[in-house]
Amino acid sequence: MAHLRGAGRGTVARVDGLACTPLFPGHPVIQVVACDGRLLGRARRHHDGHTARWVAVPVGSARETGAYRTLHGAARALARHHGIRRHRVTDCRAFVGSATATVPSPWFT
Repeated sequence: MAHLRGAGRGTVARVDGLACTPLFPGHPVIQVVACDGRLLGRARRHHDGHTARWVAVPVGSARETGAYRTLHGAARALARHHGIRRHRVTDCRAFVGSATATVPSPWFT
């Protein structure tokens, strides 16, 4: 997690399982994706004028792994890229910036 900057770092570090959160609060266009506190990459929303897609980019790379219809689809693709077979994604958007919030485990919701 040392390479991750912004408000999303502390949020995804506390989540068990696959999670995504905005890199900066209030700006959901770039999302950080992590699994069990390990940074997997980022997903960014791309709009070409006709369609909007989520582009997945693994950590340590500038190459896109693909474009997906949903943020959770992009997060699952990043997990697969790293050999992780998790399917449920926790969206931590509501927990960014809240020091007292407890981030739930995706396995008990």
